[in-house]
Amino acid sequence: MPLLIGKTFVVYKEMIKGKLKKALLKLHFTTDCWTSLNKTAYQAITVHFVDEFGQMLKAILALREHKEEHGGE
Repeated sequence: MPLLIGKTFVVYKEMIKGKLKKALLKLHFTTDCWTSLNKTAYQAITVHFVDEFGQMLKAILALREHKEEHGGE
C-alpha cells in the first residue's frame, strides 16, 4: 500500500503542476490550522485557481502534522 500511495502522489503532483502552469488568472493560496480530537495539530495549504477551460478549481498542496496543539493565538 505505501508503494501505491507514493506512485499516486507522484502522478497527481505532476498533474497539478501542469494545471497550475496553464491557469488563466493569478493563483490564490489559503492556509488553515486545526487540532484534531486526539490533540494532533495540522496545517493545510490550498491553492485556488481558474483552469484553462475557465473552471474554478482548488488543490491541497501541503498537509503537515505538528507536534503541539494549535490554540488559535
